[in-house]
Amino acid sequence: MPIDADDLPGYAGRLHDAAAQHPQVMRFLAWYALERAERPAPEIVARSMDEKIAAIEAAQQRGTVTSDTPAGEILALVLTLANMWEHHTEDVSHLVTDAQRRTIITDAVRRLVTPHEPARG
Repeated sequence: MPIDADDLPGYAGRLHDAAAQHPQVMRFLAWYALERAERPAPEIVARSMDEKIAAIEAAQQRGTVTSDTPAGEILALVLTLANMWEHHTEDVSHLVTDAQRRTIITDAVRRLVTPHEPARG
C-alpha cells in the first residue's frame, strides 16, 4: 500500500480496508512474523520501511505531521492501529461494528499525527 505521509489517517484507513478485504494476507503476515522470529527483516522489507519513514520525515518538515514524535515511531503506531482489529478474536472484535473500526482507526491516527498549535500567552 503506497504511503501518503500527508494523509496518514487515510493511509491507515486504506490499510484497514485492505486487511478486511483480504484476511488471507493478514494470516500470511502473522505466519511470516512467526517464521522470521528474531531474524532481521529482509532487505526489501527494510528498504520499504526506510522509504516510509523518510516520507513521514518529509511531511514533518513540511509541517503536515507533528514533529513531537520520531517518524519511525509514528510509522509503527500507524501500522499497529491500522491492523489492530485483525489481530483479535471475537473477545474484543464484537465491541464495535466494522464501520466503527475504520473511524476509530482514522480518528486515532489523526490525533497522533496532527501538529499542535503553539500555546498563545
